[in-house]
Amino acid sequence: MQTISETDFQKLVAEARILESDGFGPKVLLTPEQRVVKLFRRKHTISSSAFFPYAARFAANAAKLARLNVPTVSISAIWRIPSQKRDAVIYPLLPGITLRRALAAATTEERLALVLRLAEFCARLHQLGIHFRSLHLGNILLTPDDRFALIDIADLRCHHFGLGPLARARNLGALLRLNEDRLALEAIGTTLFLNRYLECSTTPRPAFALACWLSRSPWRTALI
Repeated sequence: MQTISETDFQKLVAEARILESDGFGPKVLLTPEQRVVKLFRRKHTISSSAFFPYAARFAANAAKLARLNVPTVSISAIWRIPSQKRDAVIYPLLPGITLRRALAAATTEERLALVLRLAEFCARLHQLGIHFRSLHLGNILLTPDDRFALIDIADLRCHHFGLGPLARARNLGALLRLNEDRLALEAIGTTLFLNRYLECSTTPRPAFALACWLSRSPWRTALI
């Protein structure tokens, strides 16, 4: 992790466009060179982030996903910015549009194909042991070469074995957490999604159904 001064940081982002911000300031910026600068704030003085900063986690997760042949961002630098008590990762802008936007612009037939592909993609992630806690339609890109790619990957864990039924049920529940995403998936059919997911999964349907009920997953109604 490279330490950068406030002066040098401000030079680097002087002409950058703010893509995302919160009450503490910019969170994601895009430079004229089409590089993304994603900032991470240390929320507590004593926390796990002091030993393994979120920027380092983000970069480590990108490397893990690349080894597993899951498309994602390619980190070019990790910065520590002491003056702001923040860290940052820098990576070239990954071309594509979010799956949320792709579904909104697609025809009914195209939406069905995308939703079924999403089910297959989620099943593959879970088989690989990937638990992506920030799973939603805005964090999955449809790239120009027609692949799905993950972004905003700081909150992700890669396990040595495929996820168990309970972890799968909880993780899929994240897809229905946002009302916009839930409505988009329900418009095509959550039962269709879930059937394709289970077809591509080694998890038996009864085990997954039990996990959904135990975890109060919103996917329970799709199993009826």
